[in-house]
Amino acid sequence: MKLEDAMRIIDSTPSKPKGFMIHCELKDGGLLITDYFPDKHKDEELIKTEVEAWDLAAKFAAKTYGKYVNIYVVDNNWQPVPGYEEKIIINREIKKEMSNDSN
Repeated sequence: MKLEDAMRIIDSTPSKPKGFMIHCELKDGGLLITDYFPDKHKDEELIKTEVEAWDLAAKFAAKTYGKYVNIYVVDNNWQPVPGYEEKIIINREIKKEMSNDSN
């Protein structure tokens, strides 16, 4: 690749996502199996807006509590959307670690 071509890539503005998907992990025994929906590889239409995607993620989480975990929104390139860390839906109980302190 010529330096000129590389600089054109570096200087280009990032394109807007062409849709959104929901990332989730199925709890299967001691394993977590990653999945996404809608299924981009089967030509399903992606969710049009990030807001719609988060709304659908919340509804999915409510119906699958404890079965599907770590639910969040990704763009059409499977990259988590900015700020997902604050919005991720854990969807399971987080057990507090027992303290070794005895009072």
